[in-house]
Formats: sequence, structure tokens, C-alpha cells
Amino acid sequence: MTPACRLLKQKKIEFSVHEYEHDPACSNFGAEAATKLGLQEREVFKTLLVTDGKQYFVCVLPVSGRLSLKKAAQAFGVKKLAMAQPADAER
Repeated sequence: MTPACRLLKQKKIEFSVHEYEHDPACSNFGAEAATKLGLQEREVFKTLLVTDGKQYFVCVLPVSGRLSLKKAAQAFGVKKLAMAQPADAER
């Protein structure tokens, strides 16, 4: 069980898990999830972690979308953002 699922369960928030067999050769996880679950890409969301070097911010968007770091920086009120390192995002 993921930390997110544990938190939802602890808070007594109803949820369901949608599982599929992941293809290790596939690097576009969102598109793969949408296809294997029989959903449109606009119905599946990705979470991206960005940083200004001091703070981290989470962006949630449909897997079919592309994140504009410039627009995200404006929305978060910072000068510039970069994608967080994968190790930081996993932590």
C-alpha cells in the first residue's frame, strides 16, 4: 500500500485502486496507464515535482498535457522553476 493510500484509509476517505501490468520497456507511464485502463489520457493525471532551488512545488495535470515551467513559476510566485531530481521526487 502506498503512503497516499494509507493516508486516505486513515482519514476514512473512500478510494479505489486501479491496477494493470506495467511494461518495463514503457517510459510514458501516464499514457500506458490510460491505455491499459481503457481511459482517455485527459482522465488520467500525473504529478510533477518542481523546485526553485529552495522549495518544492507539486503540479498535477492530465497525462496528455505539458507543464510550462514559466507559467508554473508565475502561479507559485517564484522567479524560475526546474524539474526536481528523480531521487528528490521519490523521497
